[in-house]
Amino acid sequence: FVNFGDSVKRPVLDGATCLRFARWAEDDASALMALQTKANGSEYTYAVKGTSELLFFRAVTALFTCDQARVGTPIKERASFFYYTNSGLLSARSHSGEMFFSAKGGACGGAHDHCDAGAFIVSKNNFPVVIDVGRGTYTAQYFSPHRWDLWFIRSAYHNIPVLNGQEETCCSKAVVSVCKEEDDRLIYELDMSGAYPQEAMCEAFIRQIQFDRRDGRIEVYDSVIFRSDGNRAEWPLLCAVSPQVENGKIRIGNC
Repeated sequence: FVNFGDSVKRPVLDGATCLRFARWAEDDASALMALQTKANGSEYTYAVKGTSELLFFRAVTALFTCDQARVGTPIKERASFFYYTNSGLLSARSHSGEMFFSAKGGACGGAHDHCDAGAFIVSKNNFPVVIDVGRGTYTAQYFSPHRWDLWFIRSAYHNIPVLNGQEETCCSKAVVSVCKEEDDRLIYELDMSGAYPQEAMCEAFIRQIQFDRRDGRIEVYDSVIFRSDGNRAEWPLLCAVSPQVENGKIRIGNC
Protein backbone atom coordinates (compact mmCIF):
# COMPACT_ATOMS: atom_id res chain seq x y z
CA PHE A 1 0.00 0.00 0.00
CA VAL A 2 1.04 3.60 -0.58
CA ASN A 3 -0.55 6.30 1.54
CA PHE A 4 -0.57 9.52 -0.45
CA GLY A 5 -3.20 12.17 0.30
CA ASP A 6 -5.59 11.54 3.16
CA SER A 7 -4.72 7.90 3.60
CA VAL A 8 -3.65 6.91 7.10
CA LYS A 9 -0.07 5.75 7.52
CA ARG A 10 -1.23 2.19 8.26
CA PRO A 11 -4.38 1.43 6.24
CA VAL A 12 -6.97 -0.97 7.64
CA LEU A 13 -8.54 -2.90 4.80
CA ASP A 14 -12.28 -3.59 4.65
CA GLY A 15 -12.04 -7.14 3.31
CA ALA A 16 -15.73 -7.52 2.52
CA THR A 17 -15.92 -4.35 0.44
CA CYS A 18 -12.65 -5.19 -1.35
CA LEU A 19 -13.91 -8.67 -2.14
CA ARG A 20 -17.11 -7.35 -3.72
CA PHE A 21 -15.11 -4.87 -5.77
CA ALA A 22 -12.64 -7.53 -6.89
CA ARG A 23 -15.48 -9.71 -8.11
CA TRP A 24 -17.05 -6.81 -9.98
CA ALA A 25 -13.68 -6.01 -11.61
CA GLU A 26 -12.94 -9.72 -12.20
CA ASP A 27 -9.58 -9.17 -10.50
CA ASP A 28 -8.43 -12.48 -9.03
CA ALA A 29 -5.35 -11.04 -7.29
CA SER A 30 -7.42 -8.43 -5.44
CA ALA A 31 -9.96 -11.09 -4.50
CA LEU A 32 -7.23 -13.22 -2.94
CA MET A 33 -5.91 -10.22 -1.03
CA ALA A 34 -9.40 -9.46 0.27
CA LEU A 35 -9.89 -13.06 1.36
CA GLN A 36 -6.56 -12.99 3.17
CA THR A 37 -7.69 -9.89 5.01
CA LYS A 38 -10.94 -11.56 5.96
CA ALA A 39 -9.09 -14.62 7.22
CA ASN A 40 -6.77 -12.48 9.33
CA GLY A 41 -9.70 -10.61 10.87
CA SER A 42 -10.03 -7.05 9.58
CA GLU A 43 -10.68 -4.58 12.38
CA TYR A 44 -12.82 -2.48 10.07
CA THR A 45 -14.88 -5.43 8.85
CA TYR A 46 -15.63 -7.07 12.18
CA ALA A 47 -15.84 -3.99 14.40
CA VAL A 48 -17.41 -1.32 12.25
CA LYS A 49 -17.71 1.90 14.23
CA GLY A 50 -20.17 4.72 13.72
CA THR A 51 -23.85 4.97 12.90
CA SER A 52 -23.87 6.27 9.33
CA GLU A 53 -25.78 4.44 6.61
CA LEU A 54 -22.51 3.69 4.81
CA LEU A 55 -20.96 1.95 7.81
CA PHE A 56 -24.19 0.03 8.46
CA PHE A 57 -24.25 -1.10 4.84
CA ARG A 58 -20.66 -2.34 5.08
CA ALA A 59 -21.39 -4.19 8.31
CA VAL A 60 -24.38 -6.00 6.76
CA THR A 61 -22.53 -6.96 3.58
CA ALA A 62 -19.63 -8.27 5.69
CA LEU A 63 -22.00 -10.80 7.27
CA PHE A 64 -22.65 -12.39 3.90
CA THR A 65 -18.97 -12.85 3.06
CA CYS A 66 -17.73 -14.26 6.37
CA ASP A 67 -17.97 -17.89 5.22
CA GLN A 68 -15.69 -17.19 2.30
CA ALA A 69 -12.87 -16.05 4.57
CA ARG A 70 -11.69 -19.62 4.96
CA VAL A 71 -10.83 -20.20 1.32
CA GLY A 72 -8.15 -17.53 0.88
CA THR A 73 -4.71 -18.53 -0.38
CA PRO A 74 -1.52 -16.43 -0.07
CA ILE A 75 -0.45 -14.18 -2.90
CA LYS A 76 3.12 -15.17 -3.75
CA GLU A 77 3.88 -13.05 -6.82
CA ARG A 78 3.86 -9.29 -7.16
CA ALA A 79 3.84 -7.20 -10.32
CA SER A 80 7.16 -5.48 -11.03
CA PHE A 81 5.64 -2.00 -11.22
CA PHE A 82 2.45 -0.04 -11.77
CA TYR A 83 2.09 3.33 -13.48
CA TYR A 84 -1.25 5.12 -13.75
CA THR A 85 -1.08 7.87 -16.36
CA ASN A 86 -4.06 9.95 -15.15
CA SER A 87 -2.84 10.34 -11.57
CA GLY A 88 0.85 10.00 -12.35
CA LEU A 89 1.14 7.36 -9.62
CA LEU A 90 4.12 5.03 -9.91
CA SER A 91 4.88 2.10 -7.59
CA ALA A 92 7.75 -0.30 -8.19
CA ARG A 93 9.94 -2.89 -6.48
CA SER A 94 13.50 -3.91 -7.17
CA HIS A 95 13.97 -7.34 -8.74
CA SER A 96 15.09 -8.74 -5.39
CA GLY A 97 12.00 -7.28 -3.70
CA GLU A 98 14.22 -5.50 -1.19
CA MET A 99 13.64 -1.91 -2.33
CA PHE A 100 10.21 -0.35 -2.85
CA PHE A 101 9.60 3.07 -4.37
CA SER A 102 6.49 5.11 -5.12
CA ALA A 103 5.86 8.63 -6.41
CA LYS A 104 2.96 10.67 -7.74
CA GLY A 105 2.16 13.59 -9.99
CA GLY A 106 -1.33 14.91 -10.59
CA ALA A 107 -2.96 18.03 -9.18
CA CYS A 108 -3.69 19.46 -5.73
CA GLY A 109 -6.89 20.99 -4.43
CA GLY A 110 -9.45 18.20 -4.56
CA ALA A 111 -11.22 16.44 -1.71
CA HIS A 112 -8.79 14.53 0.52
CA ASP A 113 -5.85 15.91 -1.47
CA HIS A 114 -2.58 17.09 -0.01
CA CYS A 115 -0.06 19.41 -1.67
CA ASP A 116 2.04 16.43 -2.68
CA ALA A 117 2.38 16.55 -6.47
CA GLY A 118 5.92 15.28 -7.03
CA ALA A 119 6.18 13.49 -3.67
CA PHE A 120 7.92 10.12 -3.28
CA ILE A 121 8.41 7.44 -0.64
CA VAL A 122 10.99 4.67 -0.24
CA SER A 123 11.15 1.53 1.87
CA LYS A 124 13.76 -1.21 2.27
CA ASN A 125 12.90 -4.73 3.36
CA ASN A 126 9.42 -3.41 4.22
CA PHE A 127 10.96 -0.84 6.58
CA PRO A 128 9.82 2.75 5.79
CA VAL A 129 12.79 5.00 5.06
CA VAL A 130 11.57 8.13 3.23
CA ILE A 131 7.94 8.51 4.18
CA ASP A 132 4.59 10.22 3.74
CA VAL A 133 3.18 11.05 7.18
CA GLY A 134 -0.43 10.45 6.13
CA ARG A 135 -3.36 12.47 7.40
CA GLY A 136 -3.93 14.03 10.78
CA THR A 137 -6.99 13.91 13.01
CA TYR A 138 -10.07 15.36 11.33
CA THR A 139 -10.99 18.72 12.84
CA ALA A 140 -13.08 21.74 11.85
CA GLN A 141 -10.00 23.29 10.23
CA TYR A 142 -9.53 20.14 8.18
CA PHE A 143 -12.83 20.84 6.41
CA SER A 144 -12.35 24.59 5.99
CA PRO A 145 -10.46 26.70 3.43
CA HIS A 146 -7.59 26.79 5.95
CA ARG A 147 -6.93 23.06 5.69
CA TRP A 148 -3.99 23.82 3.38
CA ASP A 149 -2.20 25.50 6.29
CA LEU A 150 -1.99 22.23 8.24
CA TRP A 151 1.62 21.04 8.33
CA PHE A 152 0.88 17.44 7.24
CA ILE A 153 -0.92 18.76 4.13
CA ARG A 154 1.73 21.28 3.03
CA SER A 155 4.23 20.30 0.35
CA ALA A 156 7.24 21.07 2.58
CA TYR A 157 6.33 17.91 4.51
CA HIS A 158 6.09 15.71 1.43
CA ASN A 159 9.73 15.55 0.29
CA ILE A 160 9.19 18.41 -2.15
CA PRO A 161 11.58 21.40 -2.44
CA VAL A 162 10.81 24.83 -0.98
CA LEU A 163 11.80 27.52 -3.52
CA ASN A 164 12.51 31.01 -2.20
CA GLY A 165 10.42 30.19 0.85
CA GLN A 166 7.46 29.13 -1.29
CA GLU A 167 5.70 25.79 -1.30
CA GLU A 168 3.24 24.24 -3.72
CA THR A 169 -0.25 25.72 -3.62
CA CYS A 170 -3.60 23.97 -3.70
CA CYS A 171 -4.53 25.96 -6.80
CA SER A 172 -1.43 25.06 -8.79
CA LYS A 173 -1.40 23.47 -12.22
CA ALA A 174 -1.29 19.69 -12.45
CA VAL A 175 2.18 18.15 -12.32
CA VAL A 176 2.60 16.24 -15.57
CA SER A 177 4.52 12.99 -15.38
CA VAL A 178 5.88 10.37 -17.75
CA CYS A 179 7.39 6.98 -17.00
CA LYS A 180 9.56 4.86 -19.28
CA GLU A 181 11.34 1.57 -18.84
CA GLU A 182 14.89 1.05 -20.11
CA ASP A 183 16.06 -2.50 -19.42
CA ASP A 184 16.28 -2.75 -15.61
CA ARG A 185 15.86 0.99 -15.07
CA LEU A 186 12.66 2.98 -14.57
CA ILE A 187 12.89 6.66 -15.44
CA TYR A 188 10.11 8.76 -13.95
CA GLU A 189 10.01 12.44 -14.88
CA LEU A 190 7.73 15.22 -13.64
CA ASP A 191 7.27 18.77 -14.88
CA MET A 192 6.66 20.71 -11.66
CA SER A 193 7.04 24.19 -13.18
CA GLY A 194 3.41 25.19 -12.58
CA ALA A 195 3.14 23.84 -9.05
CA TYR A 196 4.51 26.96 -7.32
CA PRO A 197 3.19 30.53 -6.96
CA GLN A 198 4.82 33.42 -8.81
CA GLU A 199 6.74 34.41 -5.65
CA ALA A 200 8.87 31.27 -6.01
CA MET A 201 10.45 32.85 -9.13
CA CYS A 202 10.47 29.40 -10.72
CA GLU A 203 10.82 29.48 -14.50
CA ALA A 204 11.18 25.72 -14.92
CA PHE A 205 11.40 22.72 -12.62
CA ILE A 206 11.96 19.14 -13.78
CA ARG A 207 12.22 16.31 -11.27
CA GLN A 208 13.62 13.03 -12.58
CA ILE A 209 13.75 9.88 -10.48
CA GLN A 210 15.71 6.88 -11.73
CA PHE A 211 15.15 3.47 -10.18
CA ASP A 212 17.67 0.76 -11.05
CA ARG A 213 15.64 -2.30 -10.13
CA ARG A 214 18.56 -4.67 -10.60
CA ASP A 215 20.85 -2.88 -8.13
CA GLY A 216 18.04 -1.44 -5.99
CA ARG A 217 19.39 2.09 -6.45
CA ILE A 218 17.13 5.16 -6.44
CA GLU A 219 18.43 8.53 -7.66
CA VAL A 220 16.50 11.80 -7.54
CA TYR A 221 17.55 14.71 -9.78
CA ASP A 222 15.96 18.16 -9.49
CA SER A 223 16.67 20.78 -12.15
CA VAL A 224 15.35 24.27 -11.35
CA ILE A 225 15.68 27.46 -13.43
CA PHE A 226 14.86 30.72 -11.67
CA ARG A 227 13.76 34.00 -13.22
CA SER A 228 16.28 36.03 -11.21
CA ASP A 229 19.54 35.79 -9.28
CA GLY A 230 20.09 35.27 -5.57
CA ASN A 231 17.60 32.46 -5.07
CA ARG A 232 17.31 29.88 -2.33
CA ALA A 233 16.18 26.26 -2.55
CA GLU A 234 15.64 23.88 0.36
CA TRP A 235 15.15 20.12 0.11
CA PRO A 236 13.20 18.75 3.09
CA LEU A 237 13.22 14.98 3.50
CA LEU A 238 10.92 13.17 5.94
CA CYS A 239 12.37 10.03 7.46
CA ALA A 240 10.84 7.31 9.61
CA VAL A 241 13.74 7.47 12.09
CA SER A 242 16.32 10.10 12.99
CA PRO A 243 19.04 10.22 10.29
CA GLN A 244 22.74 10.01 11.09
CA VAL A 245 25.38 11.97 9.17
CA GLU A 246 28.49 9.86 8.53
CA ASN A 247 31.40 10.93 6.32
CA GLY A 248 29.29 13.26 4.23
CA LYS A 249 26.49 10.73 3.85
CA ILE A 250 23.10 10.45 5.53
CA ARG A 251 22.22 7.08 7.01
CA ILE A 252 18.61 6.30 7.90
CA GLY A 253 18.28 3.41 10.32
CA ASN A 254 20.19 0.36 9.13
CA CYS A 255 19.64 1.20 5.46
